[in-house]
Amino acid sequence: MASVAIVADGQPFIIGQLNKAQSTSTLDKSGAGPALDLQVDSGAPLAVNSTAKVPKLNADRLDGKHATQIGVNGFQEVVVVSPSNSDSPKSAQASCSAGKRVVGTGYDILGGKSGAPPNQVTDVVVDEIQAFSTFVEVLAYEEEPTSSNWSVTVSAICATAP
Repeated sequence: MASVAIVADGQPFIIGQLNKAQSTSTLDKSGAGPALDLQVDSGAPLAVNSTAKVPKLNADRLDGKHATQIGVNGFQEVVVVSPSNSDSPKSAQASCSAGKRVVGTGYDILGGKSGAPPNQVTDVVVDEIQAFSTFVEVLAYEEEPTSSNWSVTVSAICATAP
């Protein structure tokens, strides 16, 4: 059974030929099954000349991978702060949840300064920061003894392991 698709300007849509219209063409299908079935022997079955996002066009696979297998998924930031006192050295360790891996890290020192702005000096330094597959650890100490309270903060940026 043959049928003819009519484009918006009232002209027939002819396969294998350039079809031009001034307004939007619509394919209105009723009944079961797909509205459009594109089959090719080789090459891409569809081509577009725009990078604009198409509303309501959802895809759950890219190159055979599910969306959860692409990019950084299951993002989680774990932040741990050491006790705030004048003890030295200090360490803090942030661990990812089960099934997640470290993909980034960071640290901060709070307090441990002497003097007054603009000549304030930090008396505490980070000795080492180590990132492992599932946790991050930071170690800090007083380079100059201080009675000021201070703490060290460590951040583990975690994501779902592929």
